[in-house]
Amino acid sequence: MEKLIITPKTKIFDLLEAYPQLEDVLIRAAPPFKKLRNPVLRKTITKITTLSQAATIGG
Repeated sequence: MEKLIITPKTKIFDLLEAYPQLEDVLIRAAPPFKKLRNPVLRKTITKITTLSQAATIGG
């Protein structure tokens, strides 16, 4: 599998597909990311949300 190049434009979905262990890290870093555990939100919102946008949301 090819390694994912992580940039501010990387989609959360792609990041978690490549590195699923980061889900817990993101949730610990910013409580609003608990929504990642919702399967519907994970399959929809994460496909359009970039790391840059998530950083703004997560503070």
